[in-house]
Amino acid sequence: MSEKTAKTKRKEESKGTEYSLGQVWAAREAISKLVQATEARGDFPATTSLKVIKLATAMDKEIKDLQKVLAPLIDEYGTDGDKGKEVRMDNPRFEEFAEKFNPVLEEKVFLGVEHIDIPADKLSLGARSIILLQPFITVTE
Repeated sequence: MSEKTAKTKRKEESKGTEYSLGQVWAAREAISKLVQATEARGDFPATTSLKVIKLATAMDKEIKDLQKVLAPLIDEYGTDGDKGKEVRMDNPRFEEFAEKFNPVLEEKVFLGVEHIDIPADKLSLGARSIILLQPFITVTE
């Protein structure tokens, strides 16, 4: 393997696992809950806490970028709702919105962090949050 190929391979490996923006978007609330649980309980190993914080930071950057794309789409296709403009499935223009937003959610990103193993006895999240975090964490015994 040439030196250039080896450097490229190391650079790609350092990016971490590839995720879809949809996975990141879906897990945005669950990662926040995991960070809060990590900080509140204080019984995670320090290295695990650091990994959780790095994951949350990396996800937050992608979510902020995604929100910059989402905001104009909501302005265009949204209707007034309880929390301001929103795009609901019963919106007559929902399919148009989805045609534009879904390809964005399919985009792949590298968060540059490693997968996190978290002991089940230290994890105090609901099943839904754990399921949404599965691409990023593994619950161990």
